[in-house]
Amino acid sequence: PVSKTRRFFAIYLNGIVIYLTATLFGLIVGTVVAAAQGTITGSVLAVIGLAFVWNLAFFLVVYHTMILAVMLTGNSFVALCAFGVLAVYEPMLYECISSFRYSFFERYSCYFVPFTPKCSAFADYFNHTYTLKYLKTSQEMAGEGLPYIGKWLVLALTLFIAVYICYHKRMSEAAGKAIAFAKLKPVLKILIVVEASMIVGSIVRDAAYENDVLMLVGMLLAGIICCAVLEVIYEFDLKCMLRH
Repeated sequence: PVSKTRRFFAIYLNGIVIYLTATLFGLIVGTVVAAAQGTITGSVLAVIGLAFVWNLAFFLVVYHTMILAVMLTGNSFVALCAFGVLAVYEPMLYECISSFRYSFFERYSCYFVPFTPKCSAFADYFNHTYTLKYLKTSQEMAGEGLPYIGKWLVLALTLFIAVYICYHKRMSEAAGKAIAFAKLKPVLKILIVVEASMIVGSIVRDAAYENDVLMLVGMLLAGIICCAVLEVIYEFDLKCMLRH
């Protein structure tokens, strides 16, 4: 017999070991090849170490987000969908709000005060990896990258705590269900439908030459369709399309 806690940490640590084994193997081989070419210096080693920690911190956020998606669902397809929602929800929300501000405010600019996601490691990673790559010194890279690494580690710890709580609360009967916790269904539906409607409304407004009436119609239809699709996913039954 294996306790739930021991089973959780065995599976969890296996995932990290797999990542570290592959990453460190490639890193060591690359460093040996570079050393053989006489290109290794203290600055290069500092950059290698920073890059390793940068990617490891980001991996932990992605890893914990995926586990959280699995804990909240009971089906592999729905788990992948949930991971996608968790990954892009905040960046897309900020993008929608920014788009509507440009559309409806007489004056709006985010040049001096950037309007960017605060908690999305995904947005941070894709927005700043190339910036780090082209900085000239390891000190500049550390000054730019370490604050994000610290933020990601805090975010990864927060996600891990949520994952661990969900793991102990999750009933074994949740396997096969779309959502493991029934009380989350309406909450997730509202969050997803509101953002999906905003995205569609923004697209329709741009396509219809800033027609606000068509934008509202597009948002309404998108909300209805999204609700219907979510009910079908929740129950795995087309007959549930008109529920709630």
